Amino acid sequence: MRLKKGITILWMSFAVAFLVTLVLLTKGERKDAESENYENSSNVLEVYAWYDEMETFRALAEGFTEKYPDIQVNVHYLPSSENIQGLQIAINGENVVDVIAIGTPAAAAQMIEKNQVMDLSGLLQGADLSGIQVLMESLQQETDIYMLPYRNSAWVVYYNTDIFDEENIPYPEGDWTWEEYADMAERLMDPKKGRYGSLNYESNWWRVPVRTVGAEDPMKEEDLEMFAEAAKWNYELTYERKAAISYNQLTSMGGKDYVGRFLSGEAAMMYCGEWCLPMMRERIESEYPDFSYDVAKLPHWESRESYEERQEVYEHIKESVNTNENSNTNENAKEQTDTGTDADTGEKFYAIGSPAVLMVAKKSQKKEEAALFLKYASGEEGAKQIAAKGILPAWNSDEIRQIFQDSMQMPKHTEYFFPKEEISSFPATTDYTMSMNLLHDNIWSYLLGEVSLETALWNYKSQLAERMVSK
Repeated sequence: MRLKKGITILWMSFAVAFLVTLVLLTKGERKDAESENYENSSNVLEVYAWYDEMETFRALAEGFTEKYPDIQVNVHYLPSSENIQGLQIAINGENVVDVIAIGTPAAAAQMIEKNQVMDLSGLLQGADLSGIQVLMESLQQETDIYMLPYRNSAWVVYYNTDIFDEENIPYPEGDWTWEEYADMAERLMDPKKGRYGSLNYESNWWRVPVRTVGAEDPMKEEDLEMFAEAAKWNYELTYERKAAISYNQLTSMGGKDYVGRFLSGEAAMMYCGEWCLPMMRERIESEYPDFSYDVAKLPHWESRESYEERQEVYEHIKESVNTNENSNTNENAKEQTDTGTDADTGEKFYAIGSPAVLMVAKKSQKKEEAALFLKYASGEEGAKQIAAKGILPAWNSDEIRQIFQDSMQMPKHTEYFFPKEEISSFPATTDYTMSMNLLHDNIWSYLLGEVSLETALWNYKSQLAERMVSK
């Protein structure tokens, strides 16, 4: 009896030990999945980014801790599609949050409006911002500085060199227009092989062509005209030229994996930002070792002046929309449009980019250390770290451009990631984000073939009017 009881106790002890070990292992795995797993202490900075930035922040953290060995950097990586929601949960909860990384200034503006981040002006005394001065001019809000850019963005056209060689078509070089892009996409398509000339996205990237003429804010009337033209261009490329897969097919075929679709040969060309470089490098090494590609300059839109002859359709749409707007909203809309873009009707074209930014959480108890990290990450030293990884930093200098270009074997024409044109970037306001989301939802219905362009724009302006009146 005693022997039986002893065996039972032994088994129970074993079971308890096993469960405790399992809990500890599970806890450790869960912690590793969320962060770089440092113990929380007074000299550890808690940094929040998203999974796509893992390589960037590992490089920055390594260089920073080498320079400041008494400060450790613990990076929490949130799901890319839920980055903003995850940040709000962390900031509003009991989590320690020191540094925040966000992909666009427009998204960062929401945190400024909610008073969740601090003005950095007093912490940046003596900081060298010369290499990011151009970007800072678009980010600074009056006399306050809430964000520093650490990574820049530049759009180019990626193209499959093997398909161009197969079709005996010269590679795109130098300046070209979106009309020429559409013509080339039509020449490159091959229905028998299931190949399209251009890649469509389950995204709001339909607006990319029009931004090369400087149209940025759909709350401004003349910009909205150009957004309408961009939507029409995408529709014609897809449904009339049939040079890109229809938008309604993207929702059921993993349309968000544009890199995988491009590498698998679905399309000969796609326009995308510099963030595709590390994504493509990783996929080529692991899945497509024989894939060959290069990049071309992003095409430009014709000038605003050249569209005057094509405005009959839009004028009809605008007249229909204005008839249905209420007077209060018209006053509000006029206030938005009268302060709009310059009336440039010359041949001025724009490159496209929007920097990723860093901010310091207002709840941080380590503001000076956090400011040190921001100055490092946005400065020349941090730029060297991430440029060596083939990631485009915000800091712009000859040395940084050379490091970036030397970091990769492919593509060949990396100079296109450093455009000479003025950058067209998103306005850093919550009104912009709201209006752009409304416009995208309605234009998406048009691209899916559910409504006409006229109806899509009427719905957008009606919804925008309601939002502006209710503010």
